Amino acid sequence: ATWSSGTELEITRGSVGDLPLSDARRFADGISSWVLRRTDGTNEWMVFDRPAGSERDLVVMADNVLLTIIINLSVVILTTYVAASTAIYATRGVLAWGIDGMAPAKAGEVSDRYHSPTYAILTVTVLAIGVLAIYSFTDWFKWIAALAPMSMVFLFTTFVAALFPFFKREAYEASPAKIEIFGVPLMTITGLLGSAMMAYMVYRAVVDENFGPTTPITRITMIGIFVLGAIWYFVARYIRQRQGVNVAARFQEIPIE
Repeated sequence: ATWSSGTELEITRGSVGDLPLSDARRFADGISSWVLRRTDGTNEWMVFDRPAGSERDLVVMADNVLLTIIINLSVVILTTYVAASTAIYATRGVLAWGIDGMAPAKAGEVSDRYHSPTYAILTVTVLAIGVLAIYSFTDWFKWIAALAPMSMVFLFTTFVAALFPFFKREAYEASPAKIEIFGVPLMTITGLLGSAMMAYMVYRAVVDENFGPTTPITRITMIGIFVLGAIWYFVARYIRQRQGVNVAARFQEIPIE
């Protein structure tokens, strides 16, 4: 049995024509409408007669109840993990900004009662709800692509990690991470491998529409994020310097854990 007969879905197909893939995807919600990419380069819309969320990504598996439950449960678990881990990344970042002087000192405070960075969590929560509302009810973010900037962050991190044993020799020598293969720090080897992988990810995200929008405004936005970050750093550093705080000295030490 085919997937469509197994799920009893009626599928209406239509050619995308000359419409760019990024624009065609705006009309595909991934529940009752999809964009089908063919190997011959032609694309077409597929519209179902009802939402097919429970059958998403299932191919000729509709009759296997156990497998359907496992796959859908894995999606639910993954969503929970991503939401929780993303919240930790964001709140930890705001906490670090508060400690380093890049944000108001309140952001770096930890509650004596809850043992958590309360102000950092509240800040991230308010921003997240606002961004989620904009993303859900407008198309303002249609040109934003997160994979390339995120990959660039990991690219910088892995590359710096590869150089760490040479620029911070004393810290490296005293670290349990001092593991070498034929005299070459393992941190350097893995850092360079990670850098190569992340560089490829950045490249694919910039040129391949499968990873998100690749329009000029998308690329400008990606560059603008890093420019804005640099401006933020130097402005905050100037303000703290006038307050008698040496922010540069804080960045010369390994961040606290």
